[in-house]
Amino acid sequence: MGQENQLSSRLLQMSTIDHHVTAIGAAALKLALRDDIAQTVIQSDLILR
Repeated sequence: MGQENQLSSRLLQMSTIDHHVTAIGAAALKLALRDDIAQTVIQSDLILR
């Protein structure tokens, strides 16, 4: 099982879980800059190969 849908997982035809780390980082920055408390849901994707 790979993680983050990396090139190595794609080349080896391994199933992987994509946690969308870029989206998580962007959401974390937006939340950190807010004056209030909020939650953001970012779904992970299971990519079966």
